[in-house]
Formats: sequence, C-alpha cells, structure tokens
Amino acid sequence: MIQQGFGMTETGPTVFLVDEAHAVTKSGSVGKPQPWVDVRIVDQSGADVPTGENGELLISLGWTPKSQLLKMAGCIR
Repeated sequence: MIQQGFGMTETGPTVFLVDEAHAVTKSGSVGKPQPWVDVRIVDQSGADVPTGENGELLISLGWTPKSQLLKMAGCIR
C-alpha cells in the first residue's frame, strides 16, 4: 500500500492523508484532513478565504480551541 500525507511535529504525522485509492492518481497531494482535524485557510484578519485564494493554514486537533490557534497565528490578540 502506498500512501502520502502531511503533518508536523506540533500536530503529529498525519493531519492530511491521501487514501489508498488515490495514492497514484493524486501523487504530490497532501490529501484530505483526517476526521479528528479541523483546518481553515484564513486571511490576515482571521476570516476564511474563498476557494482558490491564498491564506494562512490553521490546524486544530480538537484539543486546541480555535481562538487559541488564531492567537498563536497572530490573527487576534
């Protein structure tokens, strides 16, 4: 089985994962967020950006309140 994913030291090794069915056809993709992960892409004010727009990736693992993630990212004080 071939799988590809994305994670960080702070979040664990699999925030995103490409499932086995798409491992070859989606090569280079980070995949979809795992069920226990909440992700958002936000602008400088912390508002969600429209699909296709650039922004900052916020990752919540369920144990970190979203407000704390925004504070850590410098989006709110």
